[in-house]
Amino acid sequence: MFNRILFPTSGSPISAKVAKMICQLIKEDQGREVLILTVAEMSNIPSNISMLLEQAGVDAGEVIIQDIKERIEKVTSIFNENNIPYKVKVCSGDPIKIITQEASDFNADLLIVGNHGQSTFTDYLFKSNITVQLINETKCPVMVVK
Repeated sequence: MFNRILFPTSGSPISAKVAKMICQLIKEDQGREVLILTVAEMSNIPSNISMLLEQAGVDAGEVIIQDIKERIEKVTSIFNENNIPYKVKVCSGDPIKIITQEASDFNADLLIVGNHGQSTFTDYLFKSNITVQLINETKCPVMVVK
């Protein structure tokens, strides 16, 4: 039924649960494709932190890339343990725009996201909940794992 699954992840604790759910869904049919997507928001580093890293001779971009690798490794290890093939893509920019565009480009017929339920009141007021935005803006079905 669902052959092209897009799994956007920030590496939050719920990501492992989502990865296990995907493995359960497709274990029966190895012909399905899984794309693990991480969106890095490079502009989210506070300027004072960036300046301190620069003074210490540390490249902020390299720190972010290393962090992304570690977060992705947590979910890819689950796919590896279950012998589920996958591809990984890392992009930078606005998460909603990138995820909806990747869902379209990948021709995803299912988007699976985790909802950790930790959005603050100001998130709802000013930028809304990312999961809700994806449900509203993505053209394919969205499965939310709690």
